[in-house]
Amino acid sequence: MNADKCCDLIYDHYKDTSTRLSDEIKARLRFAAYIFVILGSMVLEMYQPGVFSDVLHGLLKKSTGSEATNFGQQAVVGFVNALLWVLLAFFLLQTFLRSLEIERYARYLRKMESQLEEMLGGRFINREREFKAPFFRISSLAFMPMFFFSVAPVVIIKFYLEIRSTHGEPLIRWIFTLVDAAMLLIIVGFGTAFVFSFAQQIRQSSADNRRK
Repeated sequence: MNADKCCDLIYDHYKDTSTRLSDEIKARLRFAAYIFVILGSMVLEMYQPGVFSDVLHGLLKKSTGSEATNFGQQAVVGFVNALLWVLLAFFLLQTFLRSLEIERYARYLRKMESQLEEMLGGRFINREREFKAPFFRISSLAFMPMFFFSVAPVVIIKFYLEIRSTHGEPLIRWIFTLVDAAMLLIIVGFGTAFVFSFAQQIRQSSADNRRK
């Protein structure tokens, strides 16, 4: 393969990877927005307990024409809380994965820019390394602490209040609370793994920059 064709191939791959990076950034922002909506719903549920379950009770009463029993009411409350926890865990996991992919793509782009510059004999393609990289690195490092400090207080307080409100309630509430506890453990586990993986990628990127 001659040099021109090889350069064209790498540049096409560079453009494709750049597009994928932009898509991952957009996806992370979208999932983060969903997370803040769920956190807002949890906060609303903490300040006005039963606000969502009351709506669901009303819909069930309208469809069945009868009042729900205490067991049914507690089941609805537990279901609403469990649904919020499951959605939160799912979108957090998606955000963690997108953040790792973003750092991986950005690091890969910087390597391809170096290859293209060597082949072209000049710094003609350096947008990622010279212009986007500093802003991207600062924004990524700032995004994570802000993200965790907004999520952690809400989930801790929410779970504590659920444990308190479940005391003395039917078994169905405890079953849903166990589901919530499982989601909390998943969030903590994946969050911890993400922090270590993200820190490792940051160290690798910093090592790559020092070698240049």
